[in-house]
Amino acid sequence: MKYKDLNPQDSYFHPWTTYRKRNRLVAILSIAFVPAMLLIGIPLGSVVGENKGMFIVFFVWAALIMIFIDYSVFWHCPRCGKSFHMDFGRYVNPMAKNCVHCKLPKWSPNGSDRQHEK
Repeated sequence: MKYKDLNPQDSYFHPWTTYRKRNRLVAILSIAFVPAMLLIGIPLGSVVGENKGMFIVFFVWAALIMIFIDYSVFWHCPRCGKSFHMDFGRYVNPMAKNCVHCKLPKWSPNGSDRQHEK
C-alpha cells in the first residue's frame, strides 16, 4: 500500500499525511542545499568575507537538515503512539516499513494489519 491509496475517510489518513509532509520537508531541504549555498552564501560572503559566508550557510543549512531529520524520525505511530522508526533510542531505521514497536505497516489505513484491497 502507498500513500496515494489512502482515503481521507481512513482513520489514519491525517497522521500519515503529517508523516509524508515531514519526509518531504527533509527531501526539499536536502535538494535545496547546494542552491542555498550559491544563492545565499555568495551574497553573504560579500558582506562578511568570501569563505565565511559559505561556512555560515553550510553550518546553518546542515543544522536545519539534521533537526528536520530528527523531526521526521521521531514521528509517532498512529496505532501505539511510540516512535515509528526508533526503539528505545537504540535502534533507528528511517526506512522502516513497519512500526518497530507494534508492527503497523506503513501507510496502513486503520489499526488492523490487513490493508484495503485494490
